[in-house]
Formats: sequence, C-alpha cells, structure tokens
Amino acid sequence: MRPLESLDIPSHSTVQLKPDGTHIMITGVKQPLIAGSKFLLALRFDRSGDRRIDVDVRPASAAGESM
Repeated sequence: MRPLESLDIPSHSTVQLKPDGTHIMITGVKQPLIAGSKFLLALRFDRSGDRRIDVDVRPASAAGESM
C-alpha cells in the first residue's frame, strides 16, 4: 500500500474505489465506526471544489460487496 499525492479523475468520468485497489484511508477517527452507521466525508477537488458525501459504515466482512 502506498499513498497517492493525487488521483486524476477526468471530467465526466468515474473512478471506482475498492478494497485491495485504490481506496480512501480515513485516519484520526475519534470514535469507533459502527457497522450500520453513517458519517459525512468531505472530498476536495482542484477544479470543482469541495464535495460532501454520506458514507455507509459496513462490517469488514462486507468490504467487497456492492450496496
């Protein structure tokens, strides 16, 4: 695993984030993430600015499953 300085996402396209591939690692969590809960994640894009998304917390056993 290695951190990326940035992730290029061409305009009008998508990038799939998934376990064992490109993913977001969340650090500095102040309380446990409980399966079934949600939290707000802020993403920053160079051209389109900040976007906030709701993240569903799933058990690690469900990491490869689609919702």
